[in-house]
Amino acid sequence: MDDERAAHWDQRYAAGDQLWTVGPHPLVVEVVSSLRPGRALDVGAGEGRHAVWLASRGWRVTALDFSAVGVERGREHAQREGVSVDFVVGDVADWEPVSGAFDLVLVSYLHLEEEAMERVRGWVAPGGRLVVVGHAAGGAAGPRNPRFRHTVASMRNRAGDLDVRRCEEVVDGAAERADIVLVAARHHGDVTEVELVGGVEQRDLFLVAPDDRWPAEYRRHEARIRRALGEAAVAVEHIGSTSVPGLAAKPIIDILVTVPDIAAEQDHVEPLLAAGYVLRVREPGHRLVRTSERDVHVHLLQVGDQAAEDYLLFRDHLRADASDRALYEDTKRELTSRQWPDMNAYADAKTDVIEAIKARAREQVG
Repeated sequence: MDDERAAHWDQRYAAGDQLWTVGPHPLVVEVVSSLRPGRALDVGAGEGRHAVWLASRGWRVTALDFSAVGVERGREHAQREGVSVDFVVGDVADWEPVSGAFDLVLVSYLHLEEEAMERVRGWVAPGGRLVVVGHAAGGAAGPRNPRFRHTVASMRNRAGDLDVRRCEEVVDGAAERADIVLVAARHHGDVTEVELVGGVEQRDLFLVAPDDRWPAEYRRHEARIRRALGEAAVAVEHIGSTSVPGLAAKPIIDILVTVPDIAAEQDHVEPLLAAGYVLRVREPGHRLVRTSERDVHVHLLQVGDQAAEDYLLFRDHLRADASDRALYEDTKRELTSRQWPDMNAYADAKTDVIEAIKARAREQVG
């Protein structure tokens, strides 16, 4: 531990009753309020304003600071608020967590060198978030030393190997200050096998005439999905045959939802289950939830997945090309006249025709 710096901050905390404001920073509130509580680490916790607030929202919090006086102030704050926080006197440079990584690591106005930031990033669990708030280079308030200020580019570098979800300058004109906020995430490792929840299902396969109610039914579920997922739903699209006007289809609404991290099921699958959908498929790169009536299928794919782009390419081409639209409908009519062990076998039988149509669509879009 840097004893000289610790002594300096001990003196600053001891010089008055309250060095920092009691409540959490508005940017921290904005970012963290949408996260599901888990294990949190407040790095440079000081008098505990963020640690105590996090604990009040159900987080299991470790609050780390190298000032023994600041830590004692934090313990007193937590006691007054009736919350439990594990306050620890320690330095980022040599402290080690005793029970693994954290779902949230918060660094607020703590100016760390890259070596220390690398250690901090290592404490973020798979699926967890690193949240950093610091002074913007152009702001009027804050330290004058440029080493303690950030641009969007320099703050983005703080994420290292984590996936940047947000990095921007936020200006508060009333307070004459500008801050940079960074939110970064560590990806989960994805599953490696296919899980078909409920096992193989044999269902009657049939086509119905195009129904003018399908777009409205899609919009109803789109709103339901967006309410459940918030920012975790990067895009929501109507796909499949019911998204193509004039095309006969199985009476099932297919919906594509792209998410930042397909393996972070707590961000998308769990909220959708809470909203009433049922998990059907868990496989590498893909999750499928559906209604209990089995008339709406929600396909979850990660942003940038080629499969997501192919869904939209195929849909848009069928909307525009009457010849391929007719070919696809004829193929489905012929296949639905046969017996299939389950819907996956039926879907596999369409593959050659679908791939040929997608190839023509790619040629047309260049």
